[in-house]
Amino acid sequence: MNDWIRRTAAVAGLAALAGIAACDDTIPPQFEVDGTGTVEGLLYFDADNDEVFDPSDGDEPVDGVGVAVRVRDTDAVIASGTTGADGRFSIPNVAAGTHDVFFDDASVPTGLFVCENPVETTVLIEAPSFVGVPSRNACLVPIGDVQASAAPGDFVIVRGIVTASPSQFDESDSAIQDETGGIWLFTGALDGQGIEVGDVIEVGGTLTLEPALQLEGVSLREVVPDAGTVVPEETTTAAVSASGSAPRDPLQNRLAVVRGAELTSPFDQGGSRNASIDDGSGSTVIRAESVLSPSSGDDILTTTGMTVGNCYDVTGIVAGFFGTGQIFPRTVDDIVEVPCS
Repeated sequence: MNDWIRRTAAVAGLAALAGIAACDDTIPPQFEVDGTGTVEGLLYFDADNDEVFDPSDGDEPVDGVGVAVRVRDTDAVIASGTTGADGRFSIPNVAAGTHDVFFDDASVPTGLFVCENPVETTVLIEAPSFVGVPSRNACLVPIGDVQASAAPGDFVIVRGIVTASPSQFDESDSAIQDETGGIWLFTGALDGQGIEVGDVIEVGGTLTLEPALQLEGVSLREVVPDAGTVVPEETTTAAVSASGSAPRDPLQNRLAVVRGAELTSPFDQGGSRNASIDDGSGSTVIRAESVLSPSSGDDILTTTGMTVGNCYDVTGIVAGFFGTGQIFPRTVDDIVEVPCS
């Protein structure tokens, strides 16, 4: 009996080893998928930016745009098609798996942009996969890109932290800043929206360069309350002055601080709301808007507690108006008296 057990165990062991060797030689590729499906979708103009196709909101289908299904993260085209009059497309016989759906920018109508392009989709065997893609009249871009290259009259969408809230300056101006730059919002459209310094807002508007780099015709798209604060950029009065002649200067519309700047004149310039300050590098203008001081001239000295000949750390938004670099303190707390060095 013991011999039979030993012989049986030996045969079983050899069979097992043979089986392992056979498996090593015949393992097929894992996760091989054999089958196709259909990529269907809709390209539309998203008038209200809610990413839901609803003609009652002004949304419209986009016709005649080339669509390509590509191998993921490559330019290799698997299959292609075109959107119809209803904005829809259907591309059959696409290999199952995860692919990219790419829209041909050259065939997108002028003035529209497919901001998420390509769009990833997973194709199932013998089943349609659906992709709904909005197009817009502009895509979200860094503020620095607007400063560097956007043309006057361009409609742009930007997002940033509020550095000056609506109504801190005249005519309900405000300012926002991201990690790439700052921009002035010349509008009353943000009044009454509860927007405060430290909120993140997304806005659309038309770029102008006169009298400064700013957006006009602003529309509010999104608000994230109390998202953070911007640390003022250390600069000099000379740099503020120099930035005034170049609307695209990177310092324009940023929150900045100048240290130990002497008030060298009363507020007797610019409609009796401008004065001169100098930290030793060269003079620039400090501007006191009506929200900071309802009265102009010498009353600004009373409101702010400033004295000609004394020195101050001044925090504010840098802006150039008609070629003159200025710093705009937002509140009296932005003006701190310090010893003159």
